[in-house]
Parts: sequence; C-alpha cells; structure tokens
Amino acid sequence: MKSIAYQWRKNSGTISKVVFRYREHGISGLSNKPGRGRKPAFSPKSLEEAESEVLRALGQPPGLVNPQQTRWTLRTLGQVVPWLRDICVSGVHQILSRLGISSKRARDSVRSPDVDSVEKLSRVEQVLAAARETPETCVVVYSVALKINRPTAAARPTVH
Repeated sequence: MKSIAYQWRKNSGTISKVVFRYREHGISGLSNKPGRGRKPAFSPKSLEEAESEVLRALGQPPGLVNPQQTRWTLRTLGQVVPWLRDICVSGVHQILSRLGISSKRARDSVRSPDVDSVEKLSRVEQVLAAARETPETCVVVYSVALKINRPTAAARPTVH
C-alpha cells in the first residue's frame, strides 16, 4: 500500500480507506457519499438565481449603500447581497469568478454617481409611459448637458 500511496502521491491511510470501501461495497463504494465535499457558497440558490441577484445589486448605484462611494467594491457588494454578508472579500471574489462575473461584465452601462439617479430614472420612465398613452398631446424632449474639459492655455502645446 505504501508503494501505491507513493505512486499516487496520497496518504497511505487514504489508500487503505479506498481499498476497504471497495472490499465492503464493490465499485459503488468508491463514489463519494452525499453531503461530502465543499458546500456551495450561495446555497440554496441555483447558479442562475445567484447570478441574477448579484447583477441586480450591481445595477443599482453604489451610492445607495455609501453616499461617498461612486464604484462598487467587493466589500460593499457583500453588504448588499444577503447571502454574501458573512463571506470574506476574497471569498466574494471567488464566488463572482465562479458565476462568471468580472468587473467588466458587471458594467453593462455607465452608472451615474448621483444617488438620486434611481428616482430620476423612474420619473423618466413615468413620463415616457404618459407620452405613449397620449401621443397626440404629449411630447418628450430630451436635454443632454455636456461638459467638455479643455486644457488650459498653459497646458496646450505651443508650435513655433
């Protein structure tokens, strides 16, 4: 048994247990029993439910959790998603990796740092719904404010 343990780089006690299980139960004794192994971090949710809940949280502005925050961190995500609350930051990262969520994937659009953006977006949706109901009397006009940052005169390159 020691030579087998050495060859397979396993403890000889592990090899003895496997041989015992085979002798007692045959080939079916070699499969792992239910309840063995690592438990899923997002139990009892399915992968789809867990992914959906995380993406729903990431769809909200992080300023709702902490008004000074404009970006999501693993720590604040752990505070928002209930089943992530008792998991360390590196554990949250591992779970997001298992779900296939990366920082780039989570950002499907640019989020406003404005903490009132959710309410404002809700109001825009209400106005659009009203315009759809009465298109002959209601028109929606969008106004976009743009700010262009130009370099100051001192920062502009000079050409001689």
